[in-house]
Amino acid sequence: MLKNLRLLIHHSSLFVYVCISPIIPSCIHSVFIHYFILYLRTLCNVSVHIHGDQKLLTEKNIFMANHYEGVDNYVLYPMIKQPLSNNLHIVGKDDMLGKHYPTGSFNSVMDYLIKFFYEAGYIIPYRRGNKESGLRVRHKVKELMNNNEKLLIFPEGRSWRKGACHEFKPGMFEVAEQCNKSIVPITLKYRNFDGKNKGEKCVIQDWMDIEVDVFIHDEVLPKNYENMLEETFEKITSKN
Repeated sequence: MLKNLRLLIHHSSLFVYVCISPIIPSCIHSVFIHYFILYLRTLCNVSVHIHGDQKLLTEKNIFMANHYEGVDNYVLYPMIKQPLSNNLHIVGKDDMLGKHYPTGSFNSVMDYLIKFFYEAGYIIPYRRGNKESGLRVRHKVKELMNNNEKLLIFPEGRSWRKGACHEFKPGMFEVAEQCNKSIVPITLKYRNFDGKNKGEKCVIQDWMDIEVDVFIHDEVLPKNYENMLEETFEKITSKN
């Protein structure tokens, strides 16, 4: 009963946030979103145990982690995006709300809400298998890196049960090389949550009352993108 009540509050809070986000002054929005996501994490009772050098999270670098499900954002965002630090942008699939991100005019109220959900969360929408979308994301990421913003990426572009890693996509590693940016690899390891494979239905109730260990690895310095990919893969998989 209590879990259902927390779930109702969670969904209501997200809806209210998306609705009011356009009117939140830009000068306080960065602080607001940090505490809002921390509030959602607390509401879901996600216990986070951090291992490694947390000072690396303050750097203006690219952060990469293995991917269980959407709750990973609740875990990582408040760690990397401190209230007064640079914005943290996340590359995410463009249909996570069940409908593709609107790139043209709005055809419904839902289109409007989806657009502001992405913009309010600094989420860069990516459509799998779409070359034009991939090029648009790379251009946006380069722009952000040149402006010293922070970026969080799940380099497989999908989730796996148990947070397993199989093959990282090279695109963002190429961007890291071109922009001379280091990568901070992070391993997530949940104690009582299996996550989902791509295509499996997301169940928010599964995010309730879980624990996760977060391992922060030494940064991967800029070099040939293939070497950066290999080193990042080795570090992230060393703990999962």
